[in-house]
Amino acid sequence: MANLVLVALCFAGCESHHKPTDLRLFELKGDVASVRRFYTSDVTSTGIMRRNSHFYEGESLSFNESGELTLYNGAEPIIQRKSGNIVEMEVPGAFGGNVYTYTWSKERLPEREDCFPDEGLNFHTLFNYSRYDSCSLESKLVCLHVDENEEEQSEWTYDERIWDSHGNWLVRVATERGGGYTSYTLEERIITYYTQEDNEWLYGTWKCHTPVGPVVLHIEEDGRMYSNMDQQLHSYSIDGDKLKTFCNGDVMPFDIDRTNERIQCYEGLWFRKIY
Repeated sequence: MANLVLVALCFAGCESHHKPTDLRLFELKGDVASVRRFYTSDVTSTGIMRRNSHFYEGESLSFNESGELTLYNGAEPIIQRKSGNIVEMEVPGAFGGNVYTYTWSKERLPEREDCFPDEGLNFHTLFNYSRYDSCSLESKLVCLHVDENEEEQSEWTYDERIWDSHGNWLVRVATERGGGYTSYTLEERIITYYTQEDNEWLYGTWKCHTPVGPVVLHIEEDGRMYSNMDQQLHSYSIDGDKLKTFCNGDVMPFDIDRTNERIQCYEGLWFRKIY
């Protein structure tokens, strides 16, 4: 579980800001109001979820309109900043809380320390930016996690699959290598913004009859979407006239007809909103 906490906090540093904000620490930009993260480790290397696998809820974050972190998992963190950047953060908890220490180099985060007293764990994370030169879909961020208690090392690489219109990733596949094994984690985020487009007409259940059977979409207002094609809830992105979600290890784009308020299933076939 501690390793999964580390995944959410790895920071890419691919955006230039006029002034430091807490958003950059969590791989975010724009007028972000809140973030919820979900993950499952029961997936293949391409992110295909195995049968009977399900998502777990990870971190939840809230920010004020200045981009400052106000809540971490519902608790108000104790934060120390230097030059606008968070250098130490304690998250209160039942067992004394977890402590995160960050070392900055200009706008990048080369290393950090994580202390989990209730689990007796300490982690040292090193960030390698050699393969993270841009915010393109092919970007990779390499993180080396060192468990100082057991002297184990693991390397995490990230493959972002869906980005929203603000340039924030919504879906990515994480690969962990270490100790003679390789494992994969599918991560998804739901991000809300202080300024959001009105897409109320999209929310609800849609159905399309195709030659291979009916396709059903259920689009939720909270940023998740269900498809009967893989029977899972996934994050979705609305970017212009495109609705994108993740299904069976691949990105599924749907065209949106805003004039007639409908969603295209396949060429010539349209979803019908049933409720």
